[in-house]
Amino acid sequence: MNVRQLLAVKVILATGTMTRAAETLKVSQPAISQMVANLEREIGFMLFERKGTQLTPTAEAIEFAKEAEQAILSLDRMTDVASGIREKRRGALSLAVHARLAGGFLTEAIERFRMLSPGVAIRLTALSSEEVPLSFLRNQIDLWVLEGAVEHALIDGGHHDCEGVCVMTPDDPLAQQAAIMPEMLRGRPLLVAIGSPLAARLESLCRGRCPTAGAVVEAESYASVCALASTGLGIGFTDGVTARRLAALGLVARPFRPALACRIEFLHRNDRPLSEAARGFLQLLRPDGLAGDAATWPTGRPVESGGRRDELHN
Repeated sequence: MNVRQLLAVKVILATGTMTRAAETLKVSQPAISQMVANLEREIGFMLFERKGTQLTPTAEAIEFAKEAEQAILSLDRMTDVASGIREKRRGALSLAVHARLAGGFLTEAIERFRMLSPGVAIRLTALSSEEVPLSFLRNQIDLWVLEGAVEHALIDGGHHDCEGVCVMTPDDPLAQQAAIMPEMLRGRPLLVAIGSPLAARLESLCRGRCPTAGAVVEAESYASVCALASTGLGIGFTDGVTARRLAALGLVARPFRPALACRIEFLHRNDRPLSEAARGFLQLLRPDGLAGDAATWPTGRPVESGGRRDELHN
C-alpha cells in the first residue's frame, strides 16, 4: 500500500470514473486501474463495483476512504514539517552558555536567528564553570558557547580569538586615551566578570606593572560589568562583542595594552549530527554574522559536525 494508491481511491470517489481520475492525476487510465486492482488484492476486498465505465464505491470503500483521507493529510503535514525543519521555520534549538557571556555576547546572534527562523523555539541555559563538564552529558543541548579553552572527549567544534576591551563613561579621563595600559589603572576600581580568563590575565599584568591598581569589583557577567561601568563605578573589562552590543549604555570602549586575549568556543557533541537549526545558528556566529569588525572578529568559519576541534581561522 502506498500513498499514490490511496490518492487514486480519493480522486475516483470524487470524479466518479477511472478516466476522469486518470486525467486529474495526470496518469494513464490503465495505470490508475492497475493501482486500484493491486490495492484491492492487498487489502482483501473490493472497493468499486464496475458497470461499464461507471464505478460504484462499495460500503467498504467509503469506510476505507475516510481513513485514507486522514493518511494523506498526515503525509501532507509531515511534508510541511520536513520543509519547515529544512528551511529552519520550525524546530527547537537549545544553547548552553557561560553565565558571564549571557546577556551580551549571544544577543546579536539570537536576534538575527529569530528574524531568519521565527518558528524555531530557543532555550538558553546559563552555566557556571563548575556546571560545564556535566552539561556535556546532557543530550538536550545542541550547542555550547563558552569562554576559554575547553577539552572533552564528547565535544568537537572550534573557536574565535578576539580582544578584550576596557569600557568607561565618556567623561572618564581614560576615555581620552587611544589605548589603556596597566600603569594608567593606578588607584582605579576594576570591574571584571567572576572567574573570567580576562580577569586572570588582567591580574597578572597589573601585579607586575601596576600593583597599586584599585579594588576589584566582580560581577556575574560581562553585561553586568558594562552596566556597572556605565554608572562611573570603575573601569570595566569585557569582550568586544558585548561592549559593542551594549553601546546604548553610553560607554566608551578602548583596547588594552598588552592585549587581553579572549577566546570564545563554539562546541557541539561529536557523537550525533548537528540539527539544521544548530547549523544555521553556527553560521550567525561567524564574524560576518555578528557584524563584527576585523579588530574584534578574525575571518573564520564554523567547524562542521564531526570535524576536528580547530581554530575557526581560514
